Amino acid sequence: MALCFRKLVCFKSSRVKQTVKNCAFYAFRNFLSNAYLSPELSKQITSPASGSGDMAEVCMSLNRCHERNMPVSSMMIDRMIRCVQTDEHLSGSLFYLHHFRHTENSYYIRPWTAFTFVKKCLEVNPKTLVDILTLKTHYGIFPDVFSLNKVLDVLLEKQDLKGALDLACQMFLLEVLDNKTSQALAIEAVSRYWEENTTEIIPTFEDVTIKRNVAGILYCIGMYLSNPSLTLLGQSLLGSIEAEHGIRATYQEPWGPLWWKPGYLENAVSSVENLNEPISKQSVDILLSLTINNNELHERAAKTCHTAQEKGLISDEDLFTLKGIAKSLLNNLPKYEAEDREVSDKQLWTWLEDRTTFEEIEKEVLSEYKEKREALSREIRIEKEAHDQAVENLGFWDLARDRKVERENPNFYLREDYIEGALEDLVLLERFRDKRSIVKDPIILVS
Repeated sequence: MALCFRKLVCFKSSRVKQTVKNCAFYAFRNFLSNAYLSPELSKQITSPASGSGDMAEVCMSLNRCHERNMPVSSMMIDRMIRCVQTDEHLSGSLFYLHHFRHTENSYYIRPWTAFTFVKKCLEVNPKTLVDILTLKTHYGIFPDVFSLNKVLDVLLEKQDLKGALDLACQMFLLEVLDNKTSQALAIEAVSRYWEENTTEIIPTFEDVTIKRNVAGILYCIGMYLSNPSLTLLGQSLLGSIEAEHGIRATYQEPWGPLWWKPGYLENAVSSVENLNEPISKQSVDILLSLTINNNELHERAAKTCHTAQEKGLISDEDLFTLKGIAKSLLNNLPKYEAEDREVSDKQLWTWLEDRTTFEEIEKEVLSEYKEKREALSREIRIEKEAHDQAVENLGFWDLARDRKVERENPNFYLREDYIEGALEDLVLLERFRDKRSIVKDPIILVS
């Protein structure tokens, strides 16, 4: 910082202001490090498979499978995603992900494939991931929490406020806010959105869905952290939605992981009555402003807040405000990152081992399929030679075959136009379980 300010003397006034602004910004900024998702392990997972060809070749194989009604396996999709290098590749991959999502194999998409897709989005176009997550049920991409944290971190660093808030909302809908890093980054995204869109006390929300998601983030994280200020903010906003649109608007369209029992505003007032630790004046002011249309509840809230004020439980300190809480959580981000690294590295190693096993199984199955096709081909050739010999020796020339007779094969992998790699994922999964000695729990139907 000292060196930075010494250099300011040589700059023009406009440059001085900009440099001071940048220095102040970087001095207090605290985001995830580049080592958050182990670069070495990540590279092993996302690098193109040896011998898989380029993006065009992989996509041609997928197209042939679609044309011939053969199953595209999750391993083929994984190889396709690993070949992505440009924004054009990334956009093209969405077609194959969407098509795969609507096939029988879609249930078996691998977690490392979703991880690879996230990494490719980070390298090429992070906004694509935010767009896909809003349509996640159509594309089948459900990233792990550590990948989501990294993307949210990148969006915040790039000052992409809309993208950061959208991703934080998706993390709320995916129910991953129990992760401490997620909590810190999501609250930072909401805090920036709150500050930028607030004219009086409450931000101007674009629609009720965004308001519900922001309120849900505050409420859920407040509950996880046992932070009464965040919880009160979330409850108050959810209560205003309930009062204006009904209780269903708090958890439906799209579905949100929130309690559907009516009375959010009443619970907010009750929480203030039962306070035993300080809360922010910001949250109290918002509660009072949102109960203004309910005279009885507003009087109760005003009386309760006045009592809490007399007890010294309502604080004007920045530490208790949304911005102060966000700053406090960001200061702890290095500690949260260290905890995540320990878990995520183990996860990445497990994925590498599992993928290696699946690749070995895939080679075994494809080799067996090849042997079966060759055996069937020999059988057909012997049958044809025997038939031709019978026609020639016995003179039944009216039975001679003028054209090739196609034999109907119930198994797609026995067809002559079989596409290498087309598999049913259930076959791979069953062999994986056998190889790892994994016992599958039976499904018990209770009538």
